[in-house]
Amino acid sequence: MNVTFTDDALQRIKRYLSPAKKILLDYDDGVGPFSAVGNCSLDSSYQLLF
Repeated sequence: MNVTFTDDALQRIKRYLSPAKKILLDYDDGVGPFSAVGNCSLDSSYQLLF
């Protein structure tokens, strides 16, 4: 799977990049340790975790 970023998005992401960090594309369905929504939500989205 490849993810393509616009140039503007890359400029925003670059400040978080370093050799010691990894980027994870997370599907946020409202359940899980990285969800800010809570349990069993109908709000679903993707987020980048550094």
